[in-house]
Amino acid sequence: MAPKQRLHPRPVAAREPLDLKPLEWHRICVTTESATDTSPGAIEEAHFAIDSDEILFAELDGRIMSVAQLEPGEDAAAVARRLLRGKVSCLL
Repeated sequence: MAPKQRLHPRPVAAREPLDLKPLEWHRICVTTESATDTSPGAIEEAHFAIDSDEILFAELDGRIMSVAQLEPGEDAAAVARRLLRGKVSCLL
């Protein structure tokens, strides 16, 4: 079995929010803090879409955060969750 390749998303230049209509966008969320007796926990949300062999990863307002190459057979939702977790870990 070949080792899993790391994602190397391309940085995307700042631009106007993307019109989310042309592609089929999917909402994802990841847990960033587990719930406890004193805290409800926390999540982060984003959108992703597939364009040919690339995954576009966007804020909920439509601003593209990154674009990454999808490998054949790779689960786009899993890639999007990894990208979102990476975004969150950079903010901590």
